[in-house]
Amino acid sequence: MLHMRVVEKLDNYLRLPLHIGKKKSLPFNGILNRFSCRINSWSKRLLSYGGREVFNKSILQALPTYALYVFLALRGIIKEMHSKMRRMWWSCKDKDRGWAMLAWDKICLPKGIGGLRFRDFRLFNMALLGRHVLSSKYFPEGNLFYPKKVDKHSFTWNSIATAARALEKGFGWLVGDSNRVHIHLEWGLHQLQWIARA
Repeated sequence: MLHMRVVEKLDNYLRLPLHIGKKKSLPFNGILNRFSCRINSWSKRLLSYGGREVFNKSILQALPTYALYVFLALRGIIKEMHSKMRRMWWSCKDKDRGWAMLAWDKICLPKGIGGLRFRDFRLFNMALLGRHVLSSKYFPEGNLFYPKKVDKHSFTWNSIATAARALEKGFGWLVGDSNRVHIHLEWGLHQLQWIARA
């Protein structure tokens, strides 16, 4: 009646694998291949630097957005994505590789302070995962120091927990009425209590 097909084997959803084993780079292999295909499909000889900027920002930086929203990317994967973008940006008309006139971290700075505002995928990944941290689904009490208990940690949950630890370093304390702050546990003072007794 609805003309729906039954799938024999469901491996992925929205181009991301449903099950990730020990190989944590699996969700990003397809993205790296799409990076290469998109770069090779465009003729770098025909694009000016303005065209390359638009190509990098609107096509290459958009490819990994959903994967970075769900999973924590490994440093090697991020380095590879930056490398492909960097090669595309600095390539010369007659050669595949060009001379880099400015460090990539300077190019990722905002335009107001001398950069071109290319995305730093590590910071972008943490920002997207941080949205999960601030949702009430994973931290029902609203306290990211005490996340929801799970039996088996998935790769997605480990990614969100890593983002929570990164966000925790930037938070400050507002004591208020002191009903929800446990100084001995949260500030590490329970160790001082044992030293004082000894």
